[in-house]
Amino acid sequence: MHALLLAFLSGAPALVYQVVWTREVALLAGVQIDAIATVVAAFFGGLALGSRALGARVDASARPLRFYGLLEITAAALAVAATAALRALDAHGPASASAMLAACAAAIFPVTFLLGGTQPALLRSTGALAARAAAPAGAIQGINTAGAVLGVAAAAFAIPTSGLWATLVAGALCAAGVGALAVALDRAPRARAATSGAVGADDAAAVDARTPGAEPAADAAERPALPAPRAPLPLGTLSLAAAAGFATLGFEVLSARMAALHLGSSLFAWALVLATFLAGLAAGNLALARRAASTSTPRALLARVEVACAIAIAAGLAVLAPPLARGASGISAASLAAVALGTLPPAFCMGAAFPLFARLVLDTAPGRSFGALAAWNTAGGIAGSLAAPLALLPAFGLVGGALACAGANLAIGLALLARAHDREPARMPLARAAARAVGATAVATALGTWGAAQRQPPGAIHVEHGRHATAVVVDRDGERELVVDGDSEAFTGGDARRTEELLAALPLAIHPAPRRFLEVGFGAGITLGAAARFPLDAIECVEIADEVLRAGRYLEPANRGVLRDRALVLHHRDARAWLRRVDAPFDVVVANTLHPWSLGATGLYSREYFERLARAVAPSGIATQWIPAERIAAASFRSIARTFFDVFEHGVVLWGARNAILLGAHEPFALPDDATLAARLAAAGFALDDLGLARPGGDPLAARRIASADDVRAAFGAGEVLRDDVPRLEMHAARGSGGDDAAIFEALVALARTARGDADAPSPLETWLEARRLRERGDRDAADALEAEAESANLALARRARADRLAERASEAHRGGDAARAEELFREAASTDPGSRGAALGLAGLAQERGDAGEAIARLRAWVEREPADAGAWNHLASVLAERRDLDGARRALDAALGANPFFPKAIANAGLLAAARGDVRAARAELERLRALGARAQAATLEAAVDLAGSAQ
Repeated sequence: MHALLLAFLSGAPALVYQVVWTREVALLAGVQIDAIATVVAAFFGGLALGSRALGARVDASARPLRFYGLLEITAAALAVAATAALRALDAHGPASASAMLAACAAAIFPVTFLLGGTQPALLRSTGALAARAAAPAGAIQGINTAGAVLGVAAAAFAIPTSGLWATLVAGALCAAGVGALAVALDRAPRARAATSGAVGADDAAAVDARTPGAEPAADAAERPALPAPRAPLPLGTLSLAAAAGFATLGFEVLSARMAALHLGSSLFAWALVLATFLAGLAAGNLALARRAASTSTPRALLARVEVACAIAIAAGLAVLAPPLARGASGISAASLAAVALGTLPPAFCMGAAFPLFARLVLDTAPGRSFGALAAWNTAGGIAGSLAAPLALLPAFGLVGGALACAGANLAIGLALLARAHDREPARMPLARAAARAVGATAVATALGTWGAAQRQPPGAIHVEHGRHATAVVVDRDGERELVVDGDSEAFTGGDARRTEELLAALPLAIHPAPRRFLEVGFGAGITLGAAARFPLDAIECVEIADEVLRAGRYLEPANRGVLRDRALVLHHRDARAWLRRVDAPFDVVVANTLHPWSLGATGLYSREYFERLARAVAPSGIATQWIPAERIAAASFRSIARTFFDVFEHGVVLWGARNAILLGAHEPFALPDDATLAARLAAAGFALDDLGLARPGGDPLAARRIASADDVRAAFGAGEVLRDDVPRLEMHAARGSGGDDAAIFEALVALARTARGDADAPSPLETWLEARRLRERGDRDAADALEAEAESANLALARRARADRLAERASEAHRGGDAARAEELFREAASTDPGSRGAALGLAGLAQERGDAGEAIARLRAWVEREPADAGAWNHLASVLAERRDLDGARRALDAALGANPFFPKAIANAGLLAAARGDVRAARAELERLRALGARAQAATLEAAVDLAGSAQ
């Protein structure tokens, strides 16, 4: 049982290495997918070559346990050295991204090469040969994978608290301890080491393999050296093992992406998916270990296992395929169940295949043959892990890519069926067996694709699965939402749009003479579009995800078509890597980056990152960083603010729109007065009211200014500063569990009080922040009183918040059938804030319901005059005009709606219906094709019926 114990103990450190190295390489290369690909290639490539090269050395060793122990100890020492080398590359590494990745792989490879020899050595220590070796081979593989699950869990919890370096060193010490244990178990007298001789089939049969990994007590430590085998290895079977490895790691990568769209892109979500998949592999290894050694028809059994893999992948898509038109639901019982049902059965079948492949490959030289099997299987896995993001995803999408992996498993199963009928007793004719396999897989594919289709709610007008991300653009009644890897990243309306505009407008209006502007992260492009309205000499953006950039055209004209602006310079690079070598500084730099709870986000909020950002800011320039005030822990909020102002000595904290905006600078900067700020904004086409800048006390920035950089240091104290080594933000990465909105507002109120100092009365903004804190705590009455006080001080935020709540209550009354109460509340909301969209459209809708089309049209015209980019309001106006048979007016309103949002399915459908009503079947069919291209099935079905009716009438 020594081999099984050592296999389990060594599995955890190896995965700790892999997880830590992935994070280290991601910080160097900046691209998570490139980091994963590099580490996977170096890690598994080293394992494959090490298994192949060291397997023969194992057979020649009389003391395989000692050989194993020395490999583990040496690899542990090299793992620490490799991590130190990765860190040295940050300061002295090559400028080229590809050269940097190659250097990272070179640092990792020696460690994994040595680890590649460990499993052949453990198998050799059992003494089992030929067919009997299949049982311990499967058991060793399975128990080692089970230990890997423990390693993933340990890394996920240790890294955010102890740091990458400490976690790696701890893993290396554990591995060295395992190696020392193996050496201690090798107690055989050296006199016996000289024993040699061939081991024949009779000797192999004498080994008791009824218990996987069992070894006779007398021979546990020392084995006779085996003669060099001359029999050729079964290349056909090894090729099939490589294909199975391709399907296994290819599906693992794709299933991890799908799982992220269920669970969110956090460290814990990623660790859960990896641990779940590894657990399935381990269970499959162990379940088939004994059966692999005893079965008389290993090829037929392996064929059934591979077909079962294909069926499990295809059927599992019914629950695993993500709902792309909405954000991730977070780590919950339902989302975990979906991920488990979609990944565990395929992983179990994939794990069950390995001991059967071992049965077909292993011979009287277990080190050499096991090493060859591991090498071929791992080489295929490397190819699958690289092909998944680079080829399968772009070509077939998530569901199609997974089905391609299922097709590979089915093909392997059919090939094995053919061989089994040639060499093993067959239960049924080959044609019938193959037909059953294909038929069962086809049924599972139909079930999976049908279930996947049912999980896609209407509204997704663009979906792209790419190397870096899955980007989805969703229609929300005329406005569009950008969802990236399950997280909502941008929205073209409301507070979200105002936030992106503020990120550019505020620092550009505060800076006395900005000429060069840089945005880190494209988002929806609204920030860049807002910056383009200012008189600038240079507008640049660094964005790594091509998928996000291509989604940008579906967010026009909200981003003012900025991607087509010839003045824009786009850098298709990772921000951290690009900022390391900025040529010329910028007057304003805006960091519009990942949510703090996303996987790898710490690298975009750490002190090291902000130092790089600071180097891109001119001496008199301004850096801008947003922090969400929802779903983020208060400790994380304080840490980000503390870290930002640890790098930028001067600055100010402003309230945005459901977030805080930090402005930092190397030198003190003066905030402009009322007239200057208004003039600078007006020159760019912004009004103070557009940005929620009311004038409490004649100071427009008082509507948003919370505190200074010095106030942050005084209020938050000398606490934690975020570093690359300790991604502590990801301790709170599980969406829906890390954030406490009331605690965030407590932190903001503390900042405002510190800034107020000895002043008697709080500012209107402080009053409003306190009202928000009380509302989050459930004290509605006290919150209402404070908001009324802030509103009386002419704070736009308070007016807008009250109007939004009134409009929401009015909508509830309307849904409950109380039209009179709804109208009363809508009118109160409109008087509170004339800019309340809910009130304006609600009153128009009530007028339309009671048959007063004139009032409805007047209200809608007044609103679109105020907000000409509101596609939903234009579409509503078109429907009222069409009811009055004003088809020309309806056509003009629809043109305006599609001018504001060319991808609005309701407006496209109405344009087609209007064309059909006028007898223009060709135009109606053109609109129908647009709907089909957008995937708007419901609107397309309605328009198709109208087109058919109009066509038959001609």
